[in-house]
Amino acid sequence: MKKRDVYVFPVGSPEFILAHARYKESRGKRPSMSYNRERNPEKALEMATVDAVKNLENEVGEVVELINFANDLNPKNVGVNTSFDVEIGLEKHFYHDTFVEAYKCFYSEIMAVMKQGTSHQWLETSNYIKHTVKTLHGPVDCVLNFFQAKDLAYIVDVLKDGKLQEPSHCTPPIRVDLFFLETEAKNREGLHRDIEEMKQRIKESEQQQAGATA
Repeated sequence: MKKRDVYVFPVGSPEFILAHARYKESRGKRPSMSYNRERNPEKALEMATVDAVKNLENEVGEVVELINFANDLNPKNVGVNTSFDVEIGLEKHFYHDTFVEAYKCFYSEIMAVMKQGTSHQWLETSNYIKHTVKTLHGPVDCVLNFFQAKDLAYIVDVLKDGKLQEPSHCTPPIRVDLFFLETEAKNREGLHRDIEEMKQRIKESEQQQAGATA
């Protein structure tokens, strides 16, 4: 993650705090920012996490409340591989730091195979982009098939009219993670339990904050 990616969010916003924490983490450092008068960086990150999820709920409705950077609240999750694993033909693997980079690789590799001829079934059942999302409940391994990855590529603007392009805007990493989680939730019934537990954790955290300020 590059420092300029942090500044796609308003300075001081919960999303800015989370993005800054990810930037620091990518360089092997701990969070260092205060938030809402909380000077302890760890507690500030926890508060920002809750507020960011609340903001996201307000914006997109009933959304999966599982979020990046939450490993800072649960140290046992630190060190989980969160790169994007491009798997082609169930054999070849390529690793990238961002979804945009991963999809460019995914697209190029598949186009090379398609020129030689292949089937709709091969596209859907033999090619994936895998990503481990760090959440408050623990790491969640997520997988997008060819068509799901294509849908996300349009969302992040790396694909237009079926062709690769340079994105016209920077999509916050949390939105990419949410797409992976929501897609995984559709395929893995057990994830709904994690979602409900996450909702409960956030509710309890909000109640504690409310009680502390009462």
